[in-house]
Amino acid sequence: MDLSDYRVIRAALERDWQNNKSIDVSEALVRLAGELAEKHFLRSLDAIHLASGITLKRELGEDVTFSAADGRLMAAASAEGLLVAS
Repeated sequence: MDLSDYRVIRAALERDWQNNKSIDVSEALVRLAGELAEKHFLRSLDAIHLASGITLKRELGEDVTFSAADGRLMAAASAEGLLVAS
């Protein structure tokens, strides 16, 4: 990727940002992350990532697509009922 590609992608992200939903790192989310870390042998930030996906699914009441570069995290997301990007 060159600088021109980066600028195009960044501009698209900034345009679309208002359509994103953020998840607060609450005590409940951190506790869920701890449970998920133990259950799936995840690193701390991976567990927070997964807990955020699960929380988002619960808040929206619909499926969400989960994406990560880590195979263990993607397997855990699938096991927890999230759709995983291919």
